[in-house]
Amino acid sequence: MINPLGYARSLFCFGGLLTACLFIASSGGAADDKKDDKKAEKTPAKAQKAEKAGAPAQPRAAPAAPVPVQMGGGVQMRLAQPPQPPGSGVDNEYAEGITLATDRNIKKLLEAAQELLDEAAKNDAWGEAAGLLQQVLDVKEDVFIPVKRRSPDGSEKIHQVSARSQANRLLETMPAKGREFYELRFGAQAKALLDKAKKDGGYQGLKEVTRRFYYTNAGIEATDLLGTYYLDRGRPHDAALCFKRLLERTKDASDGLVPFTLFKAALAFRGVGDPEYVALADHVWNKLSARIGRDGLRVEGDSFALDQLQTELMRIRPAGTLSPLEWTLFRGDPTRTAEGRGSAPFLEANWRHSNVAERVDPRTRTLVETALRQQQSRSEPFLPAFFPIATRGKLVVEVNKRECYME
Repeated sequence: MINPLGYARSLFCFGGLLTACLFIASSGGAADDKKDDKKAEKTPAKAQKAEKAGAPAQPRAAPAAPVPVQMGGGVQMRLAQPPQPPGSGVDNEYAEGITLATDRNIKKLLEAAQELLDEAAKNDAWGEAAGLLQQVLDVKEDVFIPVKRRSPDGSEKIHQVSARSQANRLLETMPAKGREFYELRFGAQAKALLDKAKKDGGYQGLKEVTRRFYYTNAGIEATDLLGTYYLDRGRPHDAALCFKRLLERTKDASDGLVPFTLFKAALAFRGVGDPEYVALADHVWNKLSARIGRDGLRVEGDSFALDQLQTELMRIRPAGTLSPLEWTLFRGDPTRTAEGRGSAPFLEANWRHSNVAERVDPRTRTLVETALRQQQSRSEPFLPAFFPIATRGKLVVEVNKRECYME
């Protein structure tokens, strides 16, 4: 048997030991707090003495800045930041608000690619630099990197830019020989990916080609097809972005874009409705008119005169100018997903028929009628437990788990 007295003594001893430990811990914490307070009191006094003696006072540490906390989507909130000495601050407009997704490895790849491009300009060795840039473009998730750029006043500032856009910018700055080497090395891979996207019939494959191999011939074709896909589905803003990139990509080329692509670009720019894009649409139209002249535009064996193309272009109205009450196409709009805008229906019944069977228990009928009156008194719309289906002059309803047909 267990001795109750011995058991109670054991509990008492354990409780006393635990209380002593807690007291020692709290005393230690209080002592540390007192030491910190004394240090804080001595610091201003030392600074005052140093100022009186003529010596410069030691500057105080910068206040705590936020510590990044992952919030999802590549964005972090900052909650705290370790003290920083004066003069060690980083010129980053996001330093006190949010932290953008970064990757040191990608930053090092771009820095190495920049150095190799500088050397390749002397010896025409573009292989390694092109390979590093392609590694950055092959990463699915984009990140931000700090880049020094000169401001209008001549001073250098650090800007956070997309790693993918920086890689494409470096490819854009390559001379003609470098571009040719890039096409020879990655053009076949881009063409195979484009052929697969055409075979699959989806636009996701086209987006991957434009993301990874934009500065190849397959990248130009994929961007054209992607812009056409958006234009056919009533998304002029997305289409305009694609065709604008194509114009910038081929602005230095002797032939530029083909006439049919120029016409699609004019349609997309005019559909956006923004003044900048409207001016761009006029510029593209003038270029198209000079290219085709009186011969017209040939599309899959058919020829369209310049007047016909202009009439079609003038029919395009910006997406924001359409009235919500207009229903100009099948299912409303080019996306076939428009919502009708109409007034409330007139709830005037042409005939009535009770859903309660004629031969029903009086008590059941009373309960049903009472429930209907209560629901109607709320002045709220309500739906029955089943929906009648009207088709070919017949009304199909369900009564007591049985289907009934009424003429």
